Amino acid sequence: MRLEEDAFIQSMGGDININADITTSILSPKALTLEAGSGNVNIQGNIGSQSTKINQLNITGNDILIDGQFSQRFFTKEDLTLEAQGNLGLSFGTEFTAGGNLNLTAQGDLKLNNVNLTAEQALVLQTPRVLETTSSSNLQAGTNLSLETNSLLFPSFANLSLKAGQNLNVLVEQDLPLSRFSLNAGGNLLLRSQLGNIISNGKIFPQDNLQGDVILEADQDITITNSRLEASRDLKLQAGRDINVEKSQLLAGRDANIIAASQVEIQDDAKSSDEAAIITAQRDLLIQGDSSINIQAFRNPTSIIESGNNLTLISDGLITGNVNFVSGGNFATISVGGGVGNFQQTIIPNFDTIISSGGDVNFGNYEGLALKVEAKGSITGGDININGPNPTLAGSDPDISLLTNGPGLVLRAGVEQLKNTPNISNQTVGGTNFTSPGQSSSANITVGNINTAIGGQGGSVTMSTTGNIKIGNIRTAGDKSDITTVPGFVDLQAMGDIEVKTINTSGSDGGDINIIAGRLFRATDSFLQPDFVDSNTNANGVDGEKVLGEIPTSIYATGVSQGGANISIKHGGRSFLIGPKFERDANGNLVFRDNIGNLLPYTVDESGRVRDADNNILTNIVIGTPIDKANIPVFTSFTAGAITSNQENAGLVTSFRDSPLESRDTNTFSVGGGRVQVTFDPQAIPSDEVVQRQLNQDDKNTICPPQTTVAFNQGKNTRGGQTTTISQPQNKDTCTTVNKENILKIAQ
Repeated sequence: MRLEEDAFIQSMGGDININADITTSILSPKALTLEAGSGNVNIQGNIGSQSTKINQLNITGNDILIDGQFSQRFFTKEDLTLEAQGNLGLSFGTEFTAGGNLNLTAQGDLKLNNVNLTAEQALVLQTPRVLETTSSSNLQAGTNLSLETNSLLFPSFANLSLKAGQNLNVLVEQDLPLSRFSLNAGGNLLLRSQLGNIISNGKIFPQDNLQGDVILEADQDITITNSRLEASRDLKLQAGRDINVEKSQLLAGRDANIIAASQVEIQDDAKSSDEAAIITAQRDLLIQGDSSINIQAFRNPTSIIESGNNLTLISDGLITGNVNFVSGGNFATISVGGGVGNFQQTIIPNFDTIISSGGDVNFGNYEGLALKVEAKGSITGGDININGPNPTLAGSDPDISLLTNGPGLVLRAGVEQLKNTPNISNQTVGGTNFTSPGQSSSANITVGNINTAIGGQGGSVTMSTTGNIKIGNIRTAGDKSDITTVPGFVDLQAMGDIEVKTINTSGSDGGDINIIAGRLFRATDSFLQPDFVDSNTNANGVDGEKVLGEIPTSIYATGVSQGGANISIKHGGRSFLIGPKFERDANGNLVFRDNIGNLLPYTVDESGRVRDADNNILTNIVIGTPIDKANIPVFTSFTAGAITSNQENAGLVTSFRDSPLESRDTNTFSVGGGRVQVTFDPQAIPSDEVVQRQLNQDDKNTICPPQTTVAFNQGKNTRGGQTTTISQPQNKDTCTTVNKENILKIAQ
C-alpha cells in the first residue's frame, strides 16, 4: 500500500486491521493517522522504510497490537505516536525509528518483546499499570527519555537498555529494580520509586554513561548491593525510610548527598576490592540519617568515605563511623536541627578511625578506639572517650605508635601537610576546575572532656595547633596492663593560648604532662585531692609548706607504685598564679574548713592529726580556695588549684600551690628537683598601652599584629566623636605609623 496523500483512517467503533506494508513517496512523504475509537488496532505489516520514511504516524484505539509474524519496522520522518486506551503490545523484534518524537502511551498494560525504539528527539513510554519486558529491549532518544509506569515486570533473563542524549527519567510507582536496567544519559538521570523501594544488586553504572546529575528517590528504602554508581556531576540518594549501601561504590564528580528519613547503613566485605564500601565526592559529601547513621566499613583496606571539600554527617541519633574519613574541607557531625551530633567508633579489631581534613573538623561526643583527627583548619568536638588501642594498625604516619600502644587521642590543627591527604584529584568538569580548598583562616582546637582511662590502661592525649586550645577535663591513667605499666601522658602544644579545666594522669605510674603555650596557659577548674607534704624550698625561692586535708587541685600526676610524673609548663605570659589561695588567720596560721565551707577550729596533735575543739579527729577538711578566672589580670597564666606530682615509689609529694610567679625574662621555677617546673617565655607585649586605628574602606581587609601601633586617618570620627587633623601619609603601611599624635591609647 502506497500513500500518495496524507491518509486518515477512522473507525467509529470497529477494529482496524492492517496486514500489508505501507510505503510513501521518497520525494513527498505523507502522514498516516489510524483512529479506532473504542475499537482495536492490529498491524502486521511494516510502515515506511529506512529509505522511504512516512512523514508522521499517529495511531489511537482501545488495544493496539503490533503483531506481525516477522520483525516489523516503522519509520517516520517526524513524530511517531501510539496511544492506547487499553493495552499496547509490541511483538518480538519490533523496531520503531522516529525522526522527531516517539510517544507510546497506554491506559492498560504496555508490553515490550525484544524491541528497538529510537527517536532523534524525545522518547516517552507511559502507562499507569504494568510495563512488561518479556525479553531484552533497547530504547534510545536523541534528547530526553522518560519512562513512567506503576510497576515493572521482568523475567530473569530480560533487561531494558535506556539511552538518552539529554535527561533520562524512570518513574515507577512500585519497586524499581535497577539490576534490570542499562542506563546512559548525556544529561541528568532521575530514578524514582514513588511508593516503593529502589534496589540495585550487582549493577555497574560507569561515569562515562552518566554525564549529568544522578538522583535516586524512593518513598520507602534504597538498597545498593554489589554495585557501582558513578556520576559525572552531583549524586543524590533520598529515601523516605532507610538507605542501605553494602559492598558498593558511590562516586560523584561534584557533590554527593545521601539522605534517609530513618537510618543510613553502609557496610563492606573483605573478599575483594570490588566489595569495598567507597563513597567519594570531588566537592561536598553529606550523609544524613535522621534516626541513625551506622557505617561498618572496616573489613576491606580500600574502604573509605572522602570528600574534596566538606564532609558532613547528620543525625539526631547515634553516628557510628567505623571507616576512614578523609575530607579536603571541613568535617562535621551534627544533629538534624543543627546542633552537635554524637559520634562513636565501636570496638572492632584491626581498625581505627582517622579523620583527615583540609579545612575544619566539627563533631559531637565521641566514644571508641584510638582516634586521630588532623585538619588544616580548626577542630571542634564534644566529649571524647577512648576505650581501647588498635595494636594492628600499620603505616608511615608517625602518630600511629600513639594509637597502637594505648587508647590514644591525637588532635592536630593548622597542619601544613596532612599525613592522610585526600586523594581527590584536581579535574575539570563541565568547564569548571575543581581543587581541594586551602588552609582555613583559623586553627583552634576546642573539645569537651577527655577520658582515655576507660579500659584501665593509660592512654595518651596529644594536641598541637598553630592557634589556641580549649579543653574540658582530661583524665588519663598510668595503670598496669598485664605486667607492664603504661602511663597516659598529656602533650599540649599551641602557638596561641591553652585553656583546660583540669588534668589528671595519676595511676600506678603517673603520666608525664608537657604543656607549651605560645601565649597563656590557664587551668580554670579544680577537684579536691588529699594532700600530704610539699617539698622544701628550692633554688628559685619557691617555698613548700606541710598541710593536712584536701586541697583544690588542677593538675595531678602522682603514681602509687611506680612513682609520679614530670610536669613541664612553658608559657608566654608575664606572670603565673598557682592556686589554691590558702586562707590564714590573724596569726598567719592556715584556716581549715569543711567540705561545705564552714570554718573549723582545730589543733594538730603530735601525730599530725587535726582535731576540733572537742578533740575529735577532723575529716573532710578542705584547705584553700580555687583561683577565680574572673579575677586574673591580663597576660597572666594560672591554675585554679595546685599542680601536684610525687617521687618514685609513692614518695614525697611534689606540689606547686598558692604561688605567684613573675618574670619579665625567660626563667624556670621548679620543685622536686625539676619534677614540676614552670618556664616563662613572655612575648613582647607593650607594657603601657594597647593601640588601635580606625581603618578606612581601603584598609578593611588588613590584618595587623596585636602589638601594632596604628594611627587614625584625618577627619575620621573616633568612638568618642573626636576627629583628627593630622593624617597618615598616603603611602604609609596600614599597620605602622611614626606620628604619635594620632595614637589612640587605651588604658589596661
